Amino acid sequence: MSKEYQFLVAPLIFLFLSWYKYADTSSIQVDDNFFSTEFKILGNYILSLGAMLYSFYIFRKYFTNSIPFSNYFKLNILLAFICFLTLPMYSSDIFSILSFGTAEQFNSQIYTSYELKPSNIYYDYVYKLYRSVPCVYGPLNIWLSKLCQLSPHSVIINLFSIKFIYLILHFGFIFLIRFFSTRIHSEVFNLNYIRWIPLFPLVWFQGFMQLHNDILALFLAIVGAILLFTFHRLAASVFFLTLAFCIKFNFIFLFGIYFVYWFDLKNRIHRVKLSLGVIFSGIFLRVVYWPFIENWNDIFAPVFVISKMGTHGSLKELLGLVGGIIDKNWLMEMYDIGLGILIFALFYLRKRSKISTSWFQGLMLLTVIVISLYAHRFFPWYLLLVMFFFYFKFPHSHEWWKWLTIISMAYCLQDLSVQIPHALRLFQLNVGMATILGFIAIFLFFRVRFLR
Repeated sequence: MSKEYQFLVAPLIFLFLSWYKYADTSSIQVDDNFFSTEFKILGNYILSLGAMLYSFYIFRKYFTNSIPFSNYFKLNILLAFICFLTLPMYSSDIFSILSFGTAEQFNSQIYTSYELKPSNIYYDYVYKLYRSVPCVYGPLNIWLSKLCQLSPHSVIINLFSIKFIYLILHFGFIFLIRFFSTRIHSEVFNLNYIRWIPLFPLVWFQGFMQLHNDILALFLAIVGAILLFTFHRLAASVFFLTLAFCIKFNFIFLFGIYFVYWFDLKNRIHRVKLSLGVIFSGIFLRVVYWPFIENWNDIFAPVFVISKMGTHGSLKELLGLVGGIIDKNWLMEMYDIGLGILIFALFYLRKRSKISTSWFQGLMLLTVIVISLYAHRFFPWYLLLVMFFFYFKFPHSHEWWKWLTIISMAYCLQDLSVQIPHALRLFQLNVGMATILGFIAIFLFFRVRFLR
């Protein structure tokens, strides 16, 4: 067996752990459903964290190597089936998504006053906080979950039905990269590096194993970007970005970055093609949104839900370690002011050093800061969107992978800690360590790249 099959060691560990947990607890519940003894809980945490660290090490080791496509294809096929057979262990989000598909009628309550009833088959699988929280996902998720309700009684059957769709998407992405790699040459995209996306630990772990929908939106956005920057298919690219937005709303950031970078490359926008893209996307939005809205204000309901859940999530967890010693509201205001000063200082230093500032660089910096520091809580899979940005600016550079790996490892420490029950301080300590490491990595990356 080729050495690159070391990629499969970590996925196989998670496959074993997930089914061992199922045998130990007789349930695929995630929240408040841990292993039966403290020894098993600690062992699971150590093995999980070790598997993720090893996976990042292997990725870093082989990223610069050239793997024959036949080996790459076989490796991804095996990885896809391992992920398909693995049960979710660290996040119940997929059950929340599936629960929205059980509504008898599509109506605006999904986005305004949704409440999961105790009689629903997913009630025990959805985290208690989210049983009465309206949907914060795009409408395509609800259509997808409706499609996957194959059984009215079995959560496992419905879970594997949506995992099958992820499996098909994985295969489709591999064949798409193969198709593009033999037909195009792009200064923006290095397809030899893009093909590594399915093997990046955050993608297969958070996407194909834990089933976070960011992975669906990421692949759609990448297809849209390739259509624009390689084939100059403006209308088609806008449509694919709209598909990504209809999966996960935070991909709306890409619309601005998308066209700013297009202008930075000195490209012209053809008004007719842009108009066609906007018209087709508008019609599509109208169709997929129509069953969920009674008035247009309902469209903005998910934004209001997210804002009520709070901001400065990671910072709040850090402050939780010191209890009520510090006025959190005062400190967060000072933090906002300090961050604003830092941003202006970066642009001032670039101007003083006579460095040409790209609008794309500025927009990317601000977007990464907003997503990473102001999120309700910065979860590792949010980095999938950040990863997409880096492909634009540094398609031929290996350096950005190093910093992204450090940030990803830091936040995986936070994510895996949720399996430790009744240990609030320990969880806050994990979040604090992960946040500090992530901040350092983000700062070092932009200090090196932005100030050149």
